[in-house]
Amino acid sequence: MSDRDQPLVSIAVPTYNRAETLARTLDTALGQTHRAIELIVSDQASGDGTEQLCRRLAAADGRLRYLRQPTNAGGSTANFNLLAAELSGAYAMLLADDDWLQPDYVERCLALLQAQPELAVAYGRARYFDGDREVAAGLRHDHLDARPAARVVDYFRRVDDNGVMYGLMRGDALRAALPMPNALGNDWLLMGRVAMHGAIATTDTTHVDRAVGGTSASVDKIVATFGVSRLQARLPQLTIAWQVLADVGWRSPAFAPLGRPARLRAAVAAALGSIRWRALAYHAVAPAIDRAGRLPGLRWTGSALGAARGRWGGAGVLSEPADGRGPGA
Repeated sequence: MSDRDQPLVSIAVPTYNRAETLARTLDTALGQTHRAIELIVSDQASGDGTEQLCRRLAAADGRLRYLRQPTNAGGSTANFNLLAAELSGAYAMLLADDDWLQPDYVERCLALLQAQPELAVAYGRARYFDGDREVAAGLRHDHLDARPAARVVDYFRRVDDNGVMYGLMRGDALRAALPMPNALGNDWLLMGRVAMHGAIATTDTTHVDRAVGGTSASVDKIVATFGVSRLQARLPQLTIAWQVLADVGWRSPAFAPLGRPARLRAAVAAALGSIRWRALAYHAVAPAIDRAGRLPGLRWTGSALGAARGRWGGAGVLSEPADGRGPGA
């Protein structure tokens, strides 16, 4: 099959000051065995050589389109929504600017979508790397229930690292989920909406590889980015649960086909299911433990807090790095 006969796949890459990792990201997108792609990069006025890199690659390969925003305004959510409006493919996916794809990622995910019309998303299971060392595998996301409400609730009960956001989606399902809200946990909310429009399946035959690390958002950053109170920023699990309740229950038109009673039932179940109780406990007690760790004789609590943070502290929280990259960056 020639490139012209293949279905068009849109790949969206939001970026800001990541030239050192973006080159690999774009190379792996352009190097896909499925050649019929449009690769669109939206740059929020980077000052680190990102523009030069993208213009050079776009001149060499006409499948890459570079959009440079005049300022870094509106945050990563606004950048994502600008990008999403540009996608014209029958299939679409998001790619973070420090992640990379296996060469057959699009081909294998597309084959799964074409073989199973009930799917909205086909996801090559994420692998997480610290440098060149693989440190973790993402969760499987197989939400296959034929009932939309049950599928949505199942997604919120099981989501954690949310690598599924980097799966290949049917363009219509993604467009029906837009715009992404500027809310804490907005990557979860987006994929919950997508799950409303079709099933989600995982394949272990190919992978999206993700870089771990970066600087988690501070309380001040979360407050500034999402307009929440400091208490809400310190208890992100409850804040996200409220966002899930509102989004499924009444805010997003994506869930309107459920009808009011079924929609409210799904909203309550999804919100309760979204809470990661260990992470909630961690965020509730971490400030007090951190203060205690500064007292003589209680320095050991700092080590304990660090271990807890590694296991539970970030679970279920979309945190933007301090320079504003994201979502899911």
